[in-house]
Amino acid sequence: IGDAITGIFNGGNGSTASSGANPTPSASASASATKGTTDKSTSGTVKDTVGKVTDTVTKTVKDTTATASKAVEDTTKAVKGAADAATSSPSPSASSTTNAADCPVATDAEGGVDNPVTLPDDPWYLNASSLLLKGADYQGIVKVKTANGTVKKVLKYVISDGTDIGDLHQTVNDKQSGKTYHVQAGSGTTSTIRDGKTVMYTESISGNLLGLIPITFSPDNPPPLNIPLIYFTKVKVVQAGQFGGTLTVPGMHQYVTG
Repeated sequence: IGDAITGIFNGGNGSTASSGANPTPSASASASATKGTTDKSTSGTVKDTVGKVTDTVTKTVKDTTATASKAVEDTTKAVKGAADAATSSPSPSASSTTNAADCPVATDAEGGVDNPVTLPDDPWYLNASSLLLKGADYQGIVKVKTANGTVKKVLKYVISDGTDIGDLHQTVNDKQSGKTYHVQAGSGTTSTIRDGKTVMYTESISGNLLGLIPITFSPDNPPPLNIPLIYFTKVKVVQAGQFGGTLTVPGMHQYVTG
């Protein structure tokens, strides 16, 4: 009790002395040791992490660089191959060649030439007392090609119902020999063309239209109308070519002059 009272009056010195007798806990030492351990552990972890990150980044960069290098190398090879292919002379092949005759611009149809078969270089001539074209269809001015390659304009007629020719006299002039070849029907006879359509390529046709009107039709003076029945008297025809039908010539005889 006395000690307690003395402690009160002394402000607790006794207690302080008693406390000083006890050993001071090594908190700082423990903290220092912990700190050292923590620092070492943290430092090791950071080093390991940095090392791993560095290794990963280095490996990634190496892999990326290798991939990019390979891509550049492949691209370079491809460009070089394309350049070699472009500069090298192409080898001819059968499939790559083009026949000019098969080109649309080279064909007669595309070039505006009407006749499927080439015509003689020179026309033939018809002189007759009369000419009757039945079922006639005037198809306009067309171009035709002759054997020597000449292209000329003619009138095109298609006759569907037959042709009657009075006193037929047909001639062909041979310029090389200077001779004229004749095919002539009997006097007063009517020659006929039957059995299908007849295509006429006419350079000119002249005579008395309907037996009354003297007229000449040609590419320079084409017919103004397309009439199905055409009749001429005292007719002369300059014919570039003619196809189709069966010609019958009564009393025919042939001869050569010149």
